Amino acid sequence: WTVEWNFSDGLITAAYQEARNAEVSRVFPYMNKILENWYRQDIHTVDQVLAEKAQQKEQRRTRKKESDSKSRDKTARKETSYEMDEINRMLKQFGS
Repeated sequence: WTVEWNFSDGLITAAYQEARNAEVSRVFPYMNKILENWYRQDIHTVDQVLAEKAQQKEQRRTRKKESDSKSRDKTARKETSYEMDEINRMLKQFGS
């Protein structure tokens, strides 16, 4: 990793810690995948790793907010729809 991809010891240590935190049974193959991904993403410093993690966290939070908002909208539409159905049923009842 240090020769082929020019990764620092600190970056390799960060990948090792991430693999350990993932609690996988085979740490080194997982660590290698982490390093491969960082290489493909042109990440070569611990600061870049931290920035990427912060960006991913923000994207997850944004997606969750959007998902929660859509869920609330669906619930509101169901309630409104139900109320309209109830009103229509009542109007038919009283109209007959």
